[in-house]
Amino acid sequence: MENNLSVLLVEDETYECDDIVRCADESGGIKIIDILDDSDEATESVKVCLPDAVVLDIELLKGNGNGLDFLKSLNEMALDVRPFVLVTTNNTSHIIHKRIKELGADFIMLKYQRGYCAKKVVDFLVEMKSSIENSAGSYFKTDAESDSAAADSASKKIQGRLDKEFDLIGINHRQIGRKYLVLGIEIAISSPDKNIYKEIGEKYGKSSASVERAMQNAVKQTWEKNNIEDLKKYYTARIDPVKGTPTLTEFIYYYVNKLNRTL
Repeated sequence: MENNLSVLLVEDETYECDDIVRCADESGGIKIIDILDDSDEATESVKVCLPDAVVLDIELLKGNGNGLDFLKSLNEMALDVRPFVLVTTNNTSHIIHKRIKELGADFIMLKYQRGYCAKKVVDFLVEMKSSIENSAGSYFKTDAESDSAAADSASKKIQGRLDKEFDLIGINHRQIGRKYLVLGIEIAISSPDKNIYKEIGEKYGKSSASVERAMQNAVKQTWEKNNIEDLKKYYTARIDPVKGTPTLTEFIYYYVNKLNRTL
């Protein structure tokens, strides 16, 4: 199975984001894993999602910060593999272009040039895909050692994404159920036929029932104690109005499906 090139999109124009996502979906090899218009949030996303490439709008006039801020932050991060950075910009200044290159961007695509469009951005990434993969070293190799490293990296990506998602809806870090939920969703993604509660119980020396109960409590308390508007914003699945909270199965597979679309 061919690897998708995972791409972080840092862009503040909604129509352009939509066009790039559509073209990426049609490309059959490029996957947009996060879309942000804030340079600080984009930096955090790199830490969590470990993208292979970043499409970076320098201006971010409708968002916060700018692409130069992101590039400077990227240079300060201790990454095993630095993502390929494709800058898109309307800026015509040669001084700015020089600074972009000094900060380590790999390529600059000018939005004001004739023929610029979302498809051109995606086609460029498709063209560069094998070179980006090769520059990442053993992560993309298929021998046993590299497979193990890739599996570990994939696990970290899933855990990082879930921590980010759970922070958004306000699941308490101190709840043991939160740790079980992260592991349970990861198991459901990688090994859907396994008994989640039994697997976690065996790992931590707990009964399946106690694991399930802790996970249910984490979900229940989140909906009882946190702002309902935040929950509706970040957890978009339909919830039975009588119950008022998602069932544990609904909750787990909401995130399984959400992450499967972006991994």
